[in-house]
Amino acid sequence: MNLVPETQILQFGTGKLLRGLFDPLVPHPGRVTVVQSRDGVSTLDGINRANDGYHLWVRGFQQGQVIEQVERVQSLGAAYSLTRQWPEILSRWQDPNFRLVVSNTTEKGLQLDPADAAGSLQQSGSQPPQSFPARLLALLWQRYQQGGEGVAILPLELIENNATQLRDLVLEQAQRWSAEAGFLAWLREDCRWLTTLVDRICVDVVPPVPWAEEDPLAVMTEPFQMLVVQRDGGPEWILPDHPAVIWADDLQPFFRQKVRLLNGLHTAMVARCLPLGFETVIDVMNDPQQSQWVADLLEQELVPTLEAQGLVVRAFGQQVLDRFRNPFFRHRLADIAVGHETKRQVRLQPTWEEYQQQFGRRPPLLSEVMDLPLPASV
Repeated sequence: MNLVPETQILQFGTGKLLRGLFDPLVPHPGRVTVVQSRDGVSTLDGINRANDGYHLWVRGFQQGQVIEQVERVQSLGAAYSLTRQWPEILSRWQDPNFRLVVSNTTEKGLQLDPADAAGSLQQSGSQPPQSFPARLLALLWQRYQQGGEGVAILPLELIENNATQLRDLVLEQAQRWSAEAGFLAWLREDCRWLTTLVDRICVDVVPPVPWAEEDPLAVMTEPFQMLVVQRDGGPEWILPDHPAVIWADDLQPFFRQKVRLLNGLHTAMVARCLPLGFETVIDVMNDPQQSQWVADLLEQELVPTLEAQGLVVRAFGQQVLDRFRNPFFRHRLADIAVGHETKRQVRLQPTWEEYQQQFGRRPPLLSEVMDLPLPASV
């Protein structure tokens, strides 16, 4: 079943990931109410002026073809400033049709702020708390006081177990504010904390494009789009029915295929190709010898290692190669190389060890790059 038409969505964040991945999924115009936490950002005014939506420019390489298409996204409704319009946000939130809260506050958003220690649930309605978990708690407290039903919370922060971490922070703040036992139980049992994994490259549109300067909300994305949500036993109509939305019993296989295949290939590419003078991913993929090496590493070593563990990842692996062949994105190898030693331990070392355990020999291609030093300038 698709997203119920009257469902309203409260969205914390105005960034490119939300505008490029989540907001295009919502089929009903004006259903997303946006909260902007930072002052001095033009996105707020852009949303409130965009009567006919914003441009989503999908550009990339998919199934052997270059893709270029422009879509109009019309899911955004009103936008509010957190610092200047907190009472208005609370008033708008009283609509019982708000059933879903979406956030992308970056990893820094998922932590408590000591400045909230002196506050209370009662005071949270007069001015916004400092941390995102405390702000969310204030909204949920209002809903609970009004006798409303629990809501679904969909964090899109790029960390594992994001919903569990957010729920625990909200509960910790509630206890700091001496919340009653009934409210704590309502938070745990009536609200849905939906853990997610998201994957899509979203960047600013670079002029010259006829409509770019007139549309501050415009986003350029790749064709690939994925939002994986861990099942919690609740109804799935809370999210749009879309091929990019995947409900799964376990997110670990999806995390593993992303880290081992997409991120792993990036790190291997850095170790091999950065010392050879290649600057970007697309430069590597445009070189016949290096692109064949990347494809061989994927198909002969990375994919078989995960397949031996029962994972079905070959199609995702092919999508990764298509994403690397995107001629419109210039992903710098030097940027990927930041934190290379740690990335190699997380992204490549497990595959290198598991391949030997499963097949009884060293993976020849992966072994080539495991100990290669990076240029001293990186």
